[in-house]
Amino acid sequence: PIASVAATSLDLPDGADAVVTGLTLGDGQPYCSGEEAGPLIDLPTQLPDTAVSLGYDAVAVTADWPLQPRPVRQVGLQVPEYAAIGARLLADQVGTANDGSVVQAVRVDLDGNGVDEVLVTYERQQAGDFGGDGDFTSIYVRYPSSDATVIDELLVAHVSTEPVDFPTPGRYTIAAVADLNGDSVMEVMVRGRFWESGGVQIFALDAGRLTGVASGGCSI
Repeated sequence: PIASVAATSLDLPDGADAVVTGLTLGDGQPYCSGEEAGPLIDLPTQLPDTAVSLGYDAVAVTADWPLQPRPVRQVGLQVPEYAAIGARLLADQVGTANDGSVVQAVRVDLDGNGVDEVLVTYERQQAGDFGGDGDFTSIYVRYPSSDATVIDELLVAHVSTEPVDFPTPGRYTIAAVADLNGDSVMEVMVRGRFWESGGVQIFALDAGRLTGVASGGCSI
């Protein structure tokens, strides 16, 4: 039997590094249009509907280790450098790269080496519910090193080239940062929502870079 379930989310009212413990797995409930089902987990506090919520807002782990061995902090949405980096990384993909906004910025020492990585969500979502017209979504990572150099890399990105026929424009945001396997290194959970589909991707550090290791979701 599973004795311990803990959950975390950047959207928890107590902050990005809040962890909810003492949870239990409930009965299986359908979560998609087919036969997919999974256990329901009731949180004691309701997750608010934020500007970056996409319906996949928390991650739960059936284990008893600390989900966040180091602080996770949301910072600096107005830092000009973060927007400039996002625009530079997307410059060869879309002509509106300079028109984006930073909607998430998260600082966290993922591997415990004493140097914080920075996760930034940079997007342009101006064309309305059906997307298109140069809108884009992206998440990039800043990897500083002890010698004061920094490497900036796109983690995920999508450019809307034309409107879709369902009111769900493509979008990525960061849902949670947590140690999902008990090794004291934190993984990153990215949520995505696109035309008739939605889900999450899990990224883990491999040789100092975040790499996709798992994903799940629902589509019609």
